Amino acid sequence: MPAQAGIQRCQYAKTNGFPPARGQDGREYPWGNEWKPYCNTREAGIGTTTPVGYYSPFGDSPYGCVDMSGNVWEWTNSWYDEKEKTRCLRGGAFFFILWYCRAAYRNFIIPGYWNYRVGFGVAEHLSISAF
Repeated sequence: MPAQAGIQRCQYAKTNGFPPARGQDGREYPWGNEWKPYCNTREAGIGTTTPVGYYSPFGDSPYGCVDMSGNVWEWTNSWYDEKEKTRCLRGGAFFFILWYCRAAYRNFIIPGYWNYRVGFGVAEHLSISAF
C-alpha cells in the first residue's frame, strides 16, 4: 500500500474513534489477537531497532498503519495519569517481550526523558475526503 494511503487510513481511524493499532474489533496486536513474529520484540532476537516498514505488510494494522508494535516505545499526546505528570507510551520496544508490545498495553514516561528505546511516529494530516 502506498504510504499516503496508509496515512489516510490511520487518520480516518483516529477521526472516527478507532485506535489505529487495535482496529474496530479491539484486537490485541495490530494484525490480530494471536502473537505472530510481525514486529521487533525480544523474541525476534535482533537486539536493536529496525528500519520503518521492516515487518510490513504482515505487521500492519487494518488501516495500513505500520510499526504500531515493537521496535521503540512511541510517545503519545495522552497523559498517563490524572495529575498530568507522565505521558503515555505505546507499542513496546525491541528489548521487551511480546506481552508489552500488545496494542492494548500502555506504559508511561516523564516528559523530557529520552533514550534510544523511545521514539515517536510521524504522521501527516491529510483530508479524508478521498477515502
